[in-house]
Amino acid sequence: MIKIVSLVRPLAALPLEECERHYRDVHMLFVRARARSLPGFLTYHNDLVLTRYDVAGGWNQRPDIWRIATARFEGDPRLPLEPMADGMNEDHRHFLSHYRFFKAAEEALVDRLSGQTALAKFALHIDRSPELTREEAERELQPWVERLAEPADGAFGLRLLVRDRVLAECETRPLDEPGQECLPHVELPDTPRIAHLDLDFDHHQWGREFFAAHRQELLPLLGFQAFRHVKLYELDETGGVDKR
Repeated sequence: MIKIVSLVRPLAALPLEECERHYRDVHMLFVRARARSLPGFLTYHNDLVLTRYDVAGGWNQRPDIWRIATARFEGDPRLPLEPMADGMNEDHRHFLSHYRFFKAAEEALVDRLSGQTALAKFALHIDRSPELTREEAERELQPWVERLAEPADGAFGLRLLVRDRVLAECETRPLDEPGQECLPHVELPDTPRIAHLDLDFDHHQWGREFFAAHRQELLPLLGFQAFRHVKLYELDETGGVDKR
């Protein structure tokens, strides 16, 4: 299974409310309909980025991305994406820019899903320093991930901790604005992004409580020289399609 993670910003030329309306009322409906019917298209979820963790330990940093979409595919994602690529890229002109498109391998580190599916999501996006190779950065990251997973396994309200190992970032091209056309069949020769960590909670309160309690474990990662950019986001997730 391959997981696709897409990050976007809104069009600068339109009010945010109009970009949000088009994304919610047009684009999401378009993709959900195709995800429902296309073989190999397993899941489709959307996240609105609410805020970002700041250096003071609060949640007052303005986020640098607007929306995150995740999809899971059985086998090569290019096959189910190809029939919808033209329509999807054309629709991007109406609401988004600066599209980033990652292919990843998903690994569940903590899975406590039972009767309730998680409603609140937090995401860590981790870029390596240019001085390190991908393999070196992943070795540096592994002990920290293990230190985070240990308290997560017993944290109140935490349902799922997933690590996405980024396999590749795909090329995008400008249409009316930068990064509106995605080329899933063209992979960039390299990307600084090495991993995403997703933490799903029953409620945002429990997620904030978890990160406040484990700030000392989080600080080394946020200031660690091995990683150029580490950003922690608070998200609202909407489930669209899940055929697993």
